Amino acid sequence: MVTHVIRRNRRWNNTCASLYYEMRGRLALRRGGPGAFADRWWYYSVELTKGAVTHGQYEDDLPFLPRMMLRRCDFADATCLDLGTMEAMIPVLLCRGGAARVLAVDYGPHCWEKMQAVKAAYGVRFDYKNVGAMDGLYQKIRGGFDFINCSGLLYHVWSPLHVLAGVRPLLRRNGLMIVSTNVILRDGMYAEFNAAGRMQVEANTFWYPTLDLLEYQLHYLRLQPIDAMVVFHEMLSSKIRYQFDAPSGSLCVLCRATDEAAADPWMRRSVAQSWEYQNFTDWVRADRQPVSTIAAESTTPIELTAKELASRQVEGSVSEHDAHVLHLADRS
Repeated sequence: MVTHVIRRNRRWNNTCASLYYEMRGRLALRRGGPGAFADRWWYYSVELTKGAVTHGQYEDDLPFLPRMMLRRCDFADATCLDLGTMEAMIPVLLCRGGAARVLAVDYGPHCWEKMQAVKAAYGVRFDYKNVGAMDGLYQKIRGGFDFINCSGLLYHVWSPLHVLAGVRPLLRRNGLMIVSTNVILRDGMYAEFNAAGRMQVEANTFWYPTLDLLEYQLHYLRLQPIDAMVVFHEMLSSKIRYQFDAPSGSLCVLCRATDEAAADPWMRRSVAQSWEYQNFTDWVRADRQPVSTIAAESTTPIELTAKELASRQVEGSVSEHDAHVLHLADRS
């Protein structure tokens, strides 16, 4: 009973906060236009009016791998979902890439006003939804999507596998999903925990998996890697500390949804018998999704090995069009 009341109060508080931010944002837009939001804290650097760019938290030459990966997909008439959207840079690019419908979601309305400014400045339309914690998204979001962006999220949650399992039923059969996260560049099936801030001082950073573990979990959830790019943390020059006592990097993987897990004997037994596999996702819903026709440049399955990624490395410094900077003229 107490838990139910707490959850109900959280939903009520989120609803009230959303209404407050909506009214305040609309008033600010009417009074000063998109430029009225330029002096706020921003995650991304965004040009709101001609020549006026907000100052985001990243350097203007720091690679934004998911943005670069988007260019390898065809979003014409696609339905798309962006997780942890912040000020909605990815939804803007999806809309400008021809997507028919885009849904952006985040924990709460902390960036709602800035999103309205971005919408007004870029002349795009997309939907937004507060979802709270990112687990169990199939219970919070209706329908299905040709493309799902799960970027910069998995290292911010206690249980990355639960989050992936929760969003997997929303992906249409043969659909595409970007999974982008920080990884450990060592062999083995394990993950490093951010104890005492050893990996990042940011308070919501928890797990970095190895390449082997991430690849195995993707296959376990019927996601086949078909493209990837990586930037090694030792190559980055940033005010944010990325390096620690283990070799690490930022990995962006483009996956194609499959109808069966690429299984070894244990995986087959787990898929068939595990209570976790049956109860923390919805495979009936996943199997009932329509077949997507979304296209990507790469069609061949790849393995997430150090040798494979060596040829897919991105330099530590890039142009603004490959970074966390959005200009009014940008189409991708």
